[in-house]
Amino acid sequence: GGGTGGPFPDMGIAGLAIDKAHRGNGCLQMMKGSHKLGRLDSVQEEWGERHIDPNRVDLAMRAGLEPVYCEQEPGDV
Repeated sequence: GGGTGGPFPDMGIAGLAIDKAHRGNGCLQMMKGSHKLGRLDSVQEEWGERHIDPNRVDLAMRAGLEPVYCEQEPGDV
């Protein structure tokens, strides 16, 4: 079974850009090859933002995974 919480969480993600998203305004960032790392739990900051644990991101980057900036035009999915 896939899906959230399943033993084999095979899933995808999609987002719809309402405004232009680019590096300068904080577009979504992913890491090339991170799908091979297994589940990476997110942490929630006190102001409400959620992201992957910075220690895990640092380890992945030191292992050679590269950031990918998901730049989008309005209406892109």
